[in-house]
Amino acid sequence: MKKLFLLLAMMLGAANMYAQTEPIQSIDLGLSIRWANMNVGATNAKDPGGYYANMETRLKTSYGKYNYFPESDVSKADVALTKWKYWRMPTASEIDELFEKCSFEVYKESDGKTFCKVTGPNGNHIVLPLAGHYDEGHE
Repeated sequence: MKKLFLLLAMMLGAANMYAQTEPIQSIDLGLSIRWANMNVGATNAKDPGGYYANMETRLKTSYGKYNYFPESDVSKADVALTKWKYWRMPTASEIDELFEKCSFEVYKESDGKTFCKVTGPNGNHIVLPLAGHYDEGHE
């Protein structure tokens, strides 16, 4: 679940250290909130973006239990809100809603990259790059 949350955490948010080549858009999946069309730190919808630890707003060179330092001010610990003031991270119940009401289709493109198409009850979809996880400095 921790790895899954990290993947989903990257979806709502924005600004990054790279110039974006595509605009961030809100996608209505027919759920209680709209979801971003790309990950935090991504330059486009199929870019995996950056790895952010839960409750942290900065990228690190290694991630693990020995260097996990949540922000002291929880109101500033939302990477989406910090980087892109009109967005926020999804709550646990919003993530549950995504899994309960959407369909998931994993596919691989000709370049070998793997993605998951998440289709909402209204037929709209987002694409999640399946870029793995980052733990203890290893991908």
